[in-house]
Amino acid sequence: MAIHCIEMLLDLPEFRLIGLTLGDQRIDLHLQRQAHAIVCPRCQRVCERIKESRTRSIRDLPILGRPVMLWLHMRRFQCKPCQLRPWEVSETFDERVKWTNRLYCRVRAESLQGDPSSQLARR
Repeated sequence: MAIHCIEMLLDLPEFRLIGLTLGDQRIDLHLQRQAHAIVCPRCQRVCERIKESRTRSIRDLPILGRPVMLWLHMRRFQCKPCQLRPWEVSETFDERVKWTNRLYCRVRAESLQGDPSSQLARR
């Protein structure tokens, strides 16, 4: 039940929560895309075989006063017909994004209010 509540709080329908770590200094949320397969960009066939994976980290708004780090587990698939190995692409997060949009907007709003010593931006 707690995982479902956290997923609703995050409001990231593209992802599902696969793990949660409550540390002394921050909260780590491990996310994976909902889809179990992707469409090959070369031959347009469905790729289901996972070849490898990597993890991306993205900062999010604090929860209960603790900074939150989202760990996105991105997978690389193998297309048997054309031998291409495409990576998953997130519709929510661009490839180079390090902060969620809601954290960026909140820090920007605080800085525009004239608070250069924002504790949120430092975390």
